[in-house]
Amino acid sequence: MKILSSLIVIILLVSCGVTKPVITKTTIESNAPVNLIVHGEAKIQSISTLKTDTALLIITYDFYENQSQGLLPFQDSINFRIVDFVRSNTEFEIDYDPNKKLSNDFFLSQLAYFDSLSRLESDMLDEGQLWELESNIGILEFKDFVELDLSIWNYTGGAHGNGFTSYSLIDRVNGKELALSDFIKDVPTFTELAEKYFRAQNEIEENANLTDLGFWFTEGVFSCNENFYFEDGNMNFLYNNYEIAPYSAGQISISIPLSELKPFLKIQP
Repeated sequence: MKILSSLIVIILLVSCGVTKPVITKTTIESNAPVNLIVHGEAKIQSISTLKTDTALLIITYDFYENQSQGLLPFQDSINFRIVDFVRSNTEFEIDYDPNKKLSNDFFLSQLAYFDSLSRLESDMLDEGQLWELESNIGILEFKDFVELDLSIWNYTGGAHGNGFTSYSLIDRVNGKELALSDFIKDVPTFTELAEKYFRAQNEIEENANLTDLGFWFTEGVFSCNENFYFEDGNMNFLYNNYEIAPYSAGQISISIPLSELKPFLKIQP
């Protein structure tokens, strides 16, 4: 069953004695849950005062539907992380209610709040640029763990927008986040393997000094981070902007084939 609702809102803002019409179109669309996972999209197409600027606010999301019997610990843990992630990027300050149940309307209401903050700033700056936001929340289930993908790009002023992507692997039994050491035995030896792929995939010579090349690894020594996930037969690591290199370098990734990881893996994806 598909749910679709649409709302057109006309808001009158008054600034410096001038009445400013603002048109915002909001939409939310979702599919019926499959295996308790709801897939949906919330969207606001925002038009600035006097129609001088437009902005798209959109969240494509998954979450676990709360059933009458309640959620399992790992499902509850993932939903908590989703709420925390969304609110931290739309409200910037969080007063989390642990009893709050996720729904399609939650995502739209958070976009509407983000839009309202943008309009307050726009009004104060007399037609400043509207903020933008694009986010994706994905859930991928494995036998022993669930992979939660949280990504966002937003613009709230300044020279450029900012974005990041984080992955959390959640234990299906107790709902706790799994670390690299939970998946990998002999992390130091594994790190040597990961560095070979890092250098090869980023066209870095074997003996090249990473600090001299502009990387920010501690004392110039390569290290794996905790932002990893499994996809397309690979174990992947993602370094976000400013994590190991300047913003201009963008996101940096490593992909290691699972066939190379047989001596290391303690949990099979």
